[in-house]
Amino acid sequence: MHPSWLEILSKVDTMVIGSIVGSVILAFILVVAIFSFKIKAQQDHIRDLQKEITERDQHIQARQEELAHVRREASDAQTIMEHFQQQEETIIKEMMVLREELKTAQERAEKLRRDMARSSEEKNALKHTIETFRMELEQAEAEVEAARKRNEFWITQISELRTKHEALKHKLTLQEGRTA
Repeated sequence: MHPSWLEILSKVDTMVIGSIVGSVILAFILVVAIFSFKIKAQQDHIRDLQKEITERDQHIQARQEELAHVRREASDAQTIMEHFQQQEETIIKEMMVLREELKTAQERAEKLRRDMARSSEEKNALKHTIETFRMELEQAEAEVEAARKRNEFWITQISELRTKHEALKHKLTLQEGRTA
């Protein structure tokens, strides 16, 4: 084979291997970035829901304190009793609403727990994917090293052939000079 073709093939192997390694690295970085954004969004969502639960708890406590205050006033005066009963009915309705809201908040908290468990599973899957990519990268590096060693072997072979070729040319030149 012509030496210039061997050089071209050597460069093509390097370029192909380089592009494969580059693609694997870029894919790994892309996967890490996507999962990072997804995990961050879920954490932000969890924080927002926890803040909402805290606000609901404070709202419930404020309503309970208000109910206690209204009951104390009712025992002091009989004339306020009708007014108290109306307020009590309103407060009971609000407590029902609050209980419903508390139930909803508890359901949301449970959903958050499930989401956190799912996030944990996704995190484990991501770790597995990263480990797979790491192993594939190691394999690709081993293949690159093997290709480099093959290239060195063939370069050595070509060098030896070139030396033999030069020796034969020299020998032929000497024989032509003797016969002439």
